[in-house]
Amino acid sequence: MADHQKLLSQMTLEEKIGQLGQYNANLFTSSNAGITGPAVEAGLDPEGLTFVGSVLNFKDVDEMRAIQKQHLEADRNKIPMVFMMDVIHGYRTIFPIPLGLGCSFDTELVEEFFLGFVRQCPMSLHIRKLAGTNSHHIAEGAFKSVARSLKAAVAVDTRNPDAIPSTKGVL
Repeated sequence: MADHQKLLSQMTLEEKIGQLGQYNANLFTSSNAGITGPAVEAGLDPEGLTFVGSVLNFKDVDEMRAIQKQHLEADRNKIPMVFMMDVIHGYRTIFPIPLGLGCSFDTELVEEFFLGFVRQCPMSLHIRKLAGTNSHHIAEGAFKSVARSLKAAVAVDTRNPDAIPSTKGVL
């Protein structure tokens, strides 16, 4: 019997299913890694974490080694965990990574987006392109300027914090 078959025959059903699980590093340590997915609602206790097959979003190599050591000491089968981190060109991200979405964005739909936006959020919105030929940069400028304008429109006036930030008295 091959080693992997022998190992599988010794594992309980819970251990086999646990090997399919991937959880965030902060469930194992006091990590400052971001929480992704429904891991908090899973209600895992420390014993259940010994069955986990992989860990995502650990802080650094020291934390990874500490988690692996803790896991191997508790796992009767001594199956090492797989460690993963979402990184693009050195920048930590969250999973799933919408990498392809930016490449497939049709800038011809920007006008349609803003028309739908003002239909659902009754407001007057005027966007004028003052310069530029690259449609991506024009769209980016439109989104940034609208976002900054909306942020300024709803910002609390520190001189009168109880006032509603509207000239009409309502939002």
